[in-house]
Amino acid sequence: MPYSQRPKPPKSAKRRRPFGQRHAGTAPDEINAADILLEIRDGHAKDLKGLVKILAKTSGNSLPYLRNDIFNILHELKSAGLVKLQPSVSEKKDALRRDDHGISIVSVKLIPTWHRIQRCLGFSLADLAEKSADTIEVSPQFGTPVKTHTVPDVFVLAPFQPKFRQVFDRHIVPVARRLGLVAMRGDDFFTATNIVSDIWRAIYFAQVIIADCSERNPNVFYEIGLAHTLGRPVILITENIDDVPFDLRQMRFIDYSRNPQGMKAFQSRLASAIRSELGM
Repeated sequence: MPYSQRPKPPKSAKRRRPFGQRHAGTAPDEINAADILLEIRDGHAKDLKGLVKILAKTSGNSLPYLRNDIFNILHELKSAGLVKLQPSVSEKKDALRRDDHGISIVSVKLIPTWHRIQRCLGFSLADLAEKSADTIEVSPQFGTPVKTHTVPDVFVLAPFQPKFRQVFDRHIVPVARRLGLVAMRGDDFFTATNIVSDIWRAIYFAQVIIADCSERNPNVFYEIGLAHTLGRPVILITENIDDVPFDLRQMRFIDYSRNPQGMKAFQSRLASAIRSELGM
């Protein structure tokens, strides 16, 4: 399906975190217990009202449903002994305050031993907050990469041929720069590690992947598989629509023609696709 036919995501689908290790696509983020604990721990919210205000930015639920979901999760956390809930008392009368939807307005505090629990169990609350219902745990063949200063925002998968380098240098790089992003290819790395490790690291940490399906390069398709498995947003491009395999053709792609008018249209469509994927 040509990329121009892709429906625009709702504004609520924008990611809260810059890299958003969550899956691509247009579904809004799910609210989970780790999200709530993270906002409380970092001092971004201290009561139900504050949590609703912050988490409403990434949730697709209407405010009444979101408020109810957060309220229920808070009581589950209280039952598990992880937080303390205290009712907010009205200044005029000693009564439990409720919002317009009949939900108690409560202040929230982490238990004093929370940090010791986290250290003993050895987990990252930020990592837990990034997980969703369809997150899976794997042990990758190439190991967990270490982030370096050479990691790009936009990583481009393409055959290592001069004509594809021209598409990258003259058209993809300028688009990325105008959006305030750094774009790189696999042959841009000059490190002591092997190129497979460099490519794996770039796919792992990049915000978005651009993959050129032209000439059906097997390395490109292998790397597309890595990116899809990691849940990275992938923008497919091609000079020839017939080079997009059947199992990928149902996905959205951008086709381009090597002439001034065609490449100008390509840059415009590519910029729109990147903005869409990154919620810019």
